Amino acid sequence: MAPQWNEFNRQPEWHYVGRYLDFAPKIWEIALASVCASLGVTTIPQELITMHIRRGDFLTWCEKGTDCTPSLDAFVAALNDLKAELKESWPKIDVEKIQVLITTDEHDDRAIFDQIAANGWVVSQTPPSMIEEAFGDAWKWADSAIAQAILSLGARGFVGTANSQVSQLTQLRIQSYYKRKAAPTRMVDRSGKFSRKRSLGHGNGGFSKKRSLAIR
Repeated sequence: MAPQWNEFNRQPEWHYVGRYLDFAPKIWEIALASVCASLGVTTIPQELITMHIRRGDFLTWCEKGTDCTPSLDAFVAALNDLKAELKESWPKIDVEKIQVLITTDEHDDRAIFDQIAANGWVVSQTPPSMIEEAFGDAWKWADSAIAQAILSLGARGFVGTANSQVSQLTQLRIQSYYKRKAAPTRMVDRSGKFSRKRSLGHGNGGFSKKRSLAIR
């Protein structure tokens, strides 16, 4: 019998297959070590929001040369909206103390990194040499997988970049692994507008054992 397409399930390929797939153990090993090193902790915090800021290739492909990527202020606005939702759903949580961990393909714009630091956010740093040592010629592919594993640890929410496949997959993972009220999501487009997407309603389907052990 073919899967039914309905209002509740708009992405059958994710519902029936994607949410049960997990990253390879070595990907998780490097991802968890990277997060702990970046945050200066020994255990992945439960109170964590992740953010994916995609810039590099968007800037390369953009013919206009302006308004090619969302501004950092747009991500701030989306994060504040997400925190407001969290505060409404979980009034006992101090949302301002929740750490924000970022992955990005930006490497050169010092002003962006200064602005990120000024907001108190942390950029996850995974040394390319570590990835290359583990995966050899496939290290660039592994680098993307490691970033996605890191982003999936946003147990209190996720802010992503619209039209980025990494952000789209992360949003699906967050909505599948965690309850929506505990981990809302926002997607920021080039204009600076952000969207809310309702929960897929899958509960903890596909929740990784490594992730459950890491978050405590």
